[in-house]
Amino acid sequence: MVKVKGKKRITDVGRKAKDIVLPKNVIDIGKYIMNLLSAKRFIKKSEFMALLSREYRISGMTIERKLNDLQESHQIIKIRSDEFGRFGINDTDSRSVYIASKETKDMKDYIDAIFGLFKSQDADEIKQGVRALRQHGTTYFRKYFLDGQQLNILAEVLEKSLNDEKLKDDEFRNNLLMILFNEMMTNKTKPADEEPFLETLRKLSDLYPTVEFYSKPNNPIPYIIQILGIYRDPKVIDRLKEDAFNGNIPMFSSVASFYGNKFTAKVIEDSKIELLRLGVRLQKAGKKEALDFIENIQRQAAYNLQELQRNEYEKELYL
Repeated sequence: MVKVKGKKRITDVGRKAKDIVLPKNVIDIGKYIMNLLSAKRFIKKSEFMALLSREYRISGMTIERKLNDLQESHQIIKIRSDEFGRFGINDTDSRSVYIASKETKDMKDYIDAIFGLFKSQDADEIKQGVRALRQHGTTYFRKYFLDGQQLNILAEVLEKSLNDEKLKDDEFRNNLLMILFNEMMTNKTKPADEEPFLETLRKLSDLYPTVEFYSKPNNPIPYIIQILGIYRDPKVIDRLKEDAFNGNIPMFSSVASFYGNKFTAKVIEDSKIELLRLGVRLQKAGKKEALDFIENIQRQAAYNLQELQRNEYEKELYL
């Protein structure tokens, strides 16, 4: 317990601990920290230390000692700059340190345990890791983010599914692609090693013929197309040509949105001349429904592109 003097002023950080009831001249630093973190997942260490120093006249050495005690007893963790992205911390100062709650620590430990499964050679352990990661992402949306290196590991697991017979599983691939897509969409994070990831997506695209797979459950093609679209990969257009020539009328109406959305809009728009030539071929082949399909996709893409150009947050990722 530390005695304090002087009248206390309420600050932004202090307001988040307004539920704390303390004697007027005494503060339990540990209790203050844990109560504050129960209302806020993390706080910036320098700001918190400045608050205690200013409001309660507590020395930096005393605060530091208490923080170390709480860390050693596993009640808090300190988040450094290389992990900011995982917790959604928007701070460009590499010297900054944040203090996080036990809940955040438990979440980090759980994610680390899941990623431990991806090191296994056992396909069932890897599959369970993907299921657990998908469930965690659904339950704790936007409370923990995967960084580029973690997405790299998932991309490597996806690549492994090309050759490992036990991992050639549509539901497994679909869950894995969903995790990757959601991280790219919500946190603007991509696998650190781009080209191997794209090559895996291109190979997977060739494994799933449109006519056979669009109507089946756990079909990974929509995620593959949209992720390739984010990268503006020409494989999107190759796949679109195949669909136009080999698809049927019911399929056209169900898959047009996979090609004309905000993720694929730029690669569709950039391929207007190529799609014009495709239209000529379809016209000569008498494929009117396929022509309507292509035109519908181009209309959707053009509209979504205009919307993206007005949205600074999304423009950074998709354009």
